Amino acid sequence: MRPAVMNGTEDRIMNLWAHFAKKYSFLPLIGNGSTKIQPVYVNDVASAIVGALKDDETSMGKVSELGGPDIYTVHELAELVNDMIREWPRYVNVPLPIAKAIAMPRAVLLDP
Repeated sequence: MRPAVMNGTEDRIMNLWAHFAKKYSFLPLIGNGSTKIQPVYVNDVASAIVGALKDDETSMGKVSELGGPDIYTVHELAELVNDMIREWPRYVNVPLPIAKAIAMPRAVLLDP
């Protein structure tokens, strides 16, 4: 099973964005938030796994790409989250090269 970004009650994407927006009043968007994602509800992923375990072995050795019904840009999804929490933070564009440099493991940066 290859699930897309999962959302649910305690997810690590939308809850993090909501917390960040409430605490800091801004939300960083990598590359203007134009990356497209197709989030899937965690219960749907669990149902797919249970269904695969219960089938007549026809799913053995097969890859299932699990995504939700809608495709959003990161910016659009952030807007939905902000509407839900009634916070409207400002967005800060983080260019992709800078985001990559920030995400680079420290060991790589410190290695001679």
